[in-house]
Amino acid sequence: PRLVDLFVPKSGGPWPVAIAYHADPSHNTKSSMYQLGSSLAEAGVLTFVPNWGGSESSTPDELREWAAGGKCTYWYAVEHAPLVGGDPDDITLIGFSGGVNQALNLTRPGGNEASDCTSPAGPVEPSALVLFEGDYYSNPWWDSDLGADPTLYEDLAVWADLDEYEGGPLHVLVDLETRDSIYTVMSLLGDRTMDEYLALREPDGGLQADLDSLGALDDGDIDLIDMSRLFQLRATEAGHEVTWTEIEQASHTMSPAAREAIVPLVTSEG
Repeated sequence: PRLVDLFVPKSGGPWPVAIAYHADPSHNTKSSMYQLGSSLAEAGVLTFVPNWGGSESSTPDELREWAAGGKCTYWYAVEHAPLVGGDPDDITLIGFSGGVNQALNLTRPGGNEASDCTSPAGPVEPSALVLFEGDYYSNPWWDSDLGADPTLYEDLAVWADLDEYEGGPLHVLVDLETRDSIYTVMSLLGDRTMDEYLALREPDGGLQADLDSLGALDDGDIDLIDMSRLFQLRATEAGHEVTWTEIEQASHTMSPAAREAIVPLVTSEG
C-alpha cells in the first residue's frame, strides 16, 4: 500500500512543508527516510514521507507508472498540511537517488495528474527542489527496456521540460565518497559499450556532448556525481538558479552529513 509518514514539529507554526521521496522503490521504502523526517521536524518543518513505486523489477509500463505514482502526494500535502499547522504555500520537494526523479516528475507539465487520486488543475510550483544524488533515469539496468521502447527515455528524461519549471531554486547535493562506490555506468554495462549506452538515450549525441564538456567522460566512466553535474548544467542553461553542495561521508546514503546539509536548504537558511 502507498502509505505516508508525517513528522510534525512540536510547537509553533505555521510551518514550512517538505515532501521527501526515498530511493529506488525496488529496495527502499519510506522507512529509509525516517531520520531525515525527524531532523526536519526538529528544525520546524512539517514533513511528509510517502512510499512510492513498486517492489519488484521494473518494466517500461512500470517505470512510467513510477513516474506518476507519487504525484497526488503533493496535493495531499496541500490539503492536509493546514490541518496540522503547515503552510500549503511553502512546500519543498526532496528526492534522494531514484527519488530525485519522483520529485522532478511532479513539476513537469501534467505533473498534477494522477491515475489513482483526484488532483486539482494547475502546475506544481514548489518553494524549492532539493536533489541528492539523483540517477536522472541514467541507470544501465533499464537499457533492455529502452532498446525495446525508444520513447521510454523521452517520457522519463527529467530535463526535457526544465524550461517550463515554475518553482523555486534547485539545490543539487552530492557525496564525494560516491566516486568510489559501485554506482557507475561501466560497472553495470556488461558487454555493452559506453557509446552504445549514450546513443540509446540521446541518439543525436547531445548527452555525450554535454558530458564531454564537463570532462565527465575523461576517466571512461560516469557516476552519480557526473549525472548531477549534467543536471546542473542543463538546469542552468534553462535559466534556473541552481546551488551545488558537496559532502563527504558515507557514499550514497542518507547519512548524518547529508541530513545536516539538506535541513538548512529547506528552512531557507542554506
